Amino acid sequence: MVNALEQAKREIEQAASQVSRPAEPAHTAVATSKSTKANTTARQVAQTLLDEQQRTLPLFPLLESAMPNHLARSSLFAPIKSGTRQIHEKALMASRGDASIYYSGHQLDMADNDVFLQALRVAQGERLGDSIYFNRAQFLREIGRTTGKSQYEWLQESFYRLTSGTVLIQTKRYKAALHLIDGYALDEDTGEYWLRMNPEIIKLFGHMEYGLVDMHTRLRIGRKQDMAKWLQNYVATHEEGKIHVISAQLLQLWSGSTGRLRDFQARSLLKALQELERLGLIRDAQIRGDGKVSWLRTPHEQLDQPSA
Repeated sequence: MVNALEQAKREIEQAASQVSRPAEPAHTAVATSKSTKANTTARQVAQTLLDEQQRTLPLFPLLESAMPNHLARSSLFAPIKSGTRQIHEKALMASRGDASIYYSGHQLDMADNDVFLQALRVAQGERLGDSIYFNRAQFLREIGRTTGKSQYEWLQESFYRLTSGTVLIQTKRYKAALHLIDGYALDEDTGEYWLRMNPEIIKLFGHMEYGLVDMHTRLRIGRKQDMAKWLQNYVATHEEGKIHVISAQLLQLWSGSTGRLRDFQARSLLKALQELERLGLIRDAQIRGDGKVSWLRTPHEQLDQPSA
């Protein structure tokens, strides 16, 4: 796909050079005809290039995936407790005021979010809507899971939730209704899956409205630290090297966490902040006396990088 885009760019440059080449006075009609044809070719190639870009996800760094901002700042994926999964019917998800997100289907947890993030990595460089093949064992290892019958069954169930659930999202820039994964199937003999991503999902990544999620660091988040995973997504949607201040009440609401606010602050939120600090994703985190939470997002170049 990248080679095809580069070839298209070269064709545009060649066509453009033909358009700008001065014609000989004795052959004005022929030169004009050639210029017009070259100009048309350049427009056609440019449109083809644009169409290809609109059918592929933005390219992420090798060890990263991405979360659309509006999804990361909502309760669509939530740090829910085991055994408390609900079934939604066009339920309004908690989110910031700049987006309305409705969801129908089995509630999605942070393990489902891991699958979604890895599916986006698998789809890198592929045309949205096409079948994308991958090995299920490798897929599980990439999200820190073991392989075996129970994990294969769990992955199948997660794919079912992501393909059967329907998301309706409306922002100032776009409106979309889609399954987060459009379809999937498994060859039991080879262990090879294919999946398809809905072309509509590209709307969620437009205008750079997404945060890069460091998957290497995500694998190091401790067990039963789902709030830390949700907070990692949220942190990723804000500027590096800047102090972020937000109320604890809003973090509880947007993360879909339930219970008393003071318990949320003292337990899951505090543990999540400490975990992200331990991993170096944030610094100087504090839950303030006025009910606000603040931290500084560590610049990417200062993060621990995996050894070669």
